[in-house]
Amino acid sequence: MRRIVYFNYMNDLYGSSLGSTVKAIKLIGGLKSVNWTVYMEWRRQGVKEPGAAPRSKSRLKSWLRILLFTPKELVQNVVDFYRELKIVDQHKPDLVIARLDAFRISALWVAAYRKIPLIVEADGANSFEWIHYHGGAHLWKCVLLACEKLMLRRADGAFTQSAIARDYLHQTHRLQKKCRVITNGADLPNPNADKSAELRRKLGIHHEDVVIGFLGTMHHWHGLQAIGTLFTELLRQNHRLKLMFVGAGGAQEQSLINTFEESYRQRVVFTGFIPLEQVGDYISLFTIAIAPYPNMPLFYFSPVKVFDYMAAGKAIVAADIGQIAQILHHGVSALLYQPDDLVDLADCIKRLADDVDLRNKLGKNALADFKKQHTWRHKVLELDRFLHDFI
Repeated sequence: MRRIVYFNYMNDLYGSSLGSTVKAIKLIGGLKSVNWTVYMEWRRQGVKEPGAAPRSKSRLKSWLRILLFTPKELVQNVVDFYRELKIVDQHKPDLVIARLDAFRISALWVAAYRKIPLIVEADGANSFEWIHYHGGAHLWKCVLLACEKLMLRRADGAFTQSAIARDYLHQTHRLQKKCRVITNGADLPNPNADKSAELRRKLGIHHEDVVIGFLGTMHHWHGLQAIGTLFTELLRQNHRLKLMFVGAGGAQEQSLINTFEESYRQRVVFTGFIPLEQVGDYISLFTIAIAPYPNMPLFYFSPVKVFDYMAAGKAIVAADIGQIAQILHHGVSALLYQPDDLVDLADCIKRLADDVDLRNKLGKNALADFKKQHTWRHKVLELDRFLHDFI
């Protein structure tokens, strides 16, 4: 049986990186179902996310941390090389797959040293994300880009989640080889009427309620804080509406709670962190599933939540941006609104709240599209075919 060692360097597996964690488990781990032995190595599990460290009271210490951040990350490659070499020698894989991460090139050294093909999982526009979202002052941009370029150019192959991410990598690093696009996906849920009834009782949701549901980490790129006042106005206009936010939000959750007027907060449900295997039970309670995003300069995401909504056959309202506009079709499998246009977003939600037939039509079509090409099984088979070129 063919063997893979997979190196993943994410810090916050079940926080803001949850979607990428799900993707790794379902896509890379899913290769076991097509006769691969897969060794999943989570190299940074339990470490705080970059940029999350508390501010030091000493300005000198703060500047030292900024100055030494990039050198420390580079030196970590030497430590990781010996640890990863030991893992590779233990499992003797036919392939190494390594997640592209800032300054991380140890897997490239290991694969070259042992003459094993290396495939890079370029899960998005990594350097763009670090420069724009992780505090560029903590790193040396030229070194970040050089490490990323080295990994991608010296690897035997690479795959990413969206055409926008692929184009960014090609334009930034002038790659000579193609980078395969394999979008994210989801699994079909296993509905359980008893579980749904118990959840309804627990959360205070009645069958006549119209539940506007959101699945995710409530990170800033969802733009939820900006539309909090819109949600309050929708609750004021329609007494049947309830809001449900499924996922851990941390400080963003509290900020969102504060946008709601006190008299409406009893109609808003925040579940907190939900284990992956239970997420489908909560989505089953949604009447309308939303995927809001602000207008962003490089929307390279492949939102797992969109595929989860499709798999559940839900009526979807989503921002008309990036890959979402390629997966969903306005008026056919979803209602799409222009990012940052809150009037357009409100109109889409109100239209679905008042039209059961339209909700059913959109949900049915979304589910049909999902079954044709967006299950994790489809994605695993795509990746399997791609990997065969390297063994």
